[in-house]
Amino acid sequence: MPVPGKDKPRGRRAHTKAALLEAAAKVFVARGYEAASLDEIAATAGFTRGAIYSSFADKEDLFLAVVTGFNEKWISSFERALSQARQSGLASTSLETLWAEFAGSDEQQTRLMMEFRVVALRNRSVARRLAQFEKRTENAMAAIAQEHADAGLIKPSLPADELAVLLYA
Repeated sequence: MPVPGKDKPRGRRAHTKAALLEAAAKVFVARGYEAASLDEIAATAGFTRGAIYSSFADKEDLFLAVVTGFNEKWISSFERALSQARQSGLASTSLETLWAEFAGSDEQQTRLMMEFRVVALRNRSVARRLAQFEKRTENAMAAIAQEHADAGLIKPSLPADELAVLLYA
């Protein structure tokens, strides 16, 4: 039986972290990584800079958490869009066409990903994270494509792993 109030600090911590991630996304999109300050991000979220350091090691860690969170949502959204397209009888829509329509549909996501690449050009540790991030994204996209191909819902023009690399590029 749960102890009353036991999960409140955990719940507050999760709420604070979510608010910081949301604020950081807004600030990184508006100002870019280099110009964004932790003070501005904290103020935008309604917290102090200390709240950031209680959840993230530094600005880079916060930035990478924002980008990763957006990408996970993006992949899930793409998978849902693909499933909905197939369920609504859009069998003639190719995976490539659906991806082309989907990929540019979220300006904030697009801007964050571009910023991620710019930061990676200047920062080796971010460049390593970008390479890992892109590989995970390509693997997730390949799995989605393969699952739909195995179910006979799509007929990809290339093997799923090659298609994922091409689409993501």
